[in-house]
Amino acid sequence: MDLFETKDPIEQYESITRVAKVAEASEEYDSIGVYDIHFHTIPVSEKETTFECWTISAGLSRDTENLRLDI
Repeated sequence: MDLFETKDPIEQYESITRVAKVAEASEEYDSIGVYDIHFHTIPVSEKETTFECWTISAGLSRDTENLRLDI
């Protein structure tokens, strides 16, 4: 999920949460995953919001009830 069009980090997190809740409500998905990019953008280092994988996983586990988080 690319969040380049949204510059506000809070709205970026809310977008991720909305996608997780859609996946949770769907019968097609039973888990989601996030990636660990070690706080740098790939392939070029840019000043972009970066969500650390353990922290975003903790937030999504708080914001969802039945979705398995693959970490």
